[in-house]
Amino acid sequence: QGRFSGIPPPKLADNMLDGCPNICRNGSYGTVDRVGKTTFKDACLWCEAGSYCYNAQRFKCPSGRYGNIQRQPSLILGCPNKCSKGRYGKNLGYTTDESACPKTCDAGTYGILAGATSYEESCSSCKAGKWCVGGPNEGYRGGNLVTLSPQLSVKEKSHPSGNL
Repeated sequence: QGRFSGIPPPKLADNMLDGCPNICRNGSYGTVDRVGKTTFKDACLWCEAGSYCYNAQRFKCPSGRYGNIQRQPSLILGCPNKCSKGRYGKNLGYTTDESACPKTCDAGTYGILAGATSYEESCSSCKAGKWCVGGPNEGYRGGNLVTLSPQLSVKEKSHPSGNL
C-alpha cells in the first residue's frame, strides 16, 4: 500500500519495487483498498488534519499534541500544538486543545507543563499564599497562580468578567 506503478505501467515485474516504483508523497498515504493503482490520485489520500503522513503512512497526532492543518509530512508540521498548561489528555488524532486535552487541573492546583498527558505531569498543588481554581484558562481561572492581597479576601477580589 502507498505505492503505484505510474502510466504507462512498467513491464511485468517480479517484485513490488519494480512493479510499483512510485510511492505516495510525504503529506499523503496509501490504504489497502488502493493497492495496485497506477496513479497518485488513485493510490494515495491526502493526510487529514489531526495527523501527519510520512513514507506513505499516516500517523495520528500523539497524546498531548494536536493539529488542524491537512497534508503535513511531519509531527512538527502536522501536530504543532501542545496541550495548554492546565490541560492534559491521551487522545490521539485530534484538531483542538479541548478535544485532544479534555481533562483539566482541579481546584487547588495549577498547570505547570504544556503538552502533558497525565494529571501528574500537568498539575501541581498551589503554593502557600497562592490561590488556584484549576482548569486551563488565563487570569483568575485556569491554573494560574493568583497572589491574594492581605487587604482583600477571595470574595472581595474582583475580575473584569465579574467571575472569580
